[in-house]
Amino acid sequence: MKLLNPDMGTIVKGGAFCGIGGFDIAADWMGWHTKFNCEPDKFCTKILNHYWPHAKNHHDITTADFSIYRGKIDVFTGGFPCQPFSQAGKRGGTDDYRYLWPEMYKAIATFRPTWVIGENVTGILSMADEYNVWKEVFFRVDSRNIARLQAVSYTHLRAHETRHD
Repeated sequence: MKLLNPDMGTIVKGGAFCGIGGFDIAADWMGWHTKFNCEPDKFCTKILNHYWPHAKNHHDITTADFSIYRGKIDVFTGGFPCQPFSQAGKRGGTDDYRYLWPEMYKAIATFRPTWVIGENVTGILSMADEYNVWKEVFFRVDSRNIARLQAVSYTHLRAHETRHD
């Protein structure tokens, strides 16, 4: 991956809808630098501020000024709210007030990161035609590579380990 910020010697990441920092932890493990987060939940913000005190936290994606990051972010991550698509909810799709993909897209268009990693529930794929999700979400990205992670049992994950009793 070509770095936008080679002087820093590391990949620089920003994130939206960060929760307690799942993407941020992974970024740390890979040696990346988290420049900013965008998370409205007060509890989650406490966690983010504790583990990433150097990262600016923008609390509201609808009002944040992301123009200050133009040309400074290599990877942008975001798990935009899943409630509009989740099979556990009403599945209001793009009509749901929690549908915030347009705000995430606006941020992406503002600072133009090299890579975007978006995360959502698989229910978004089953609603594609009914709520114009392909038009609203997937049509707006240059590369439509969709990876679906399947459930893997804990036993399977541990099978490669050798016991040293």
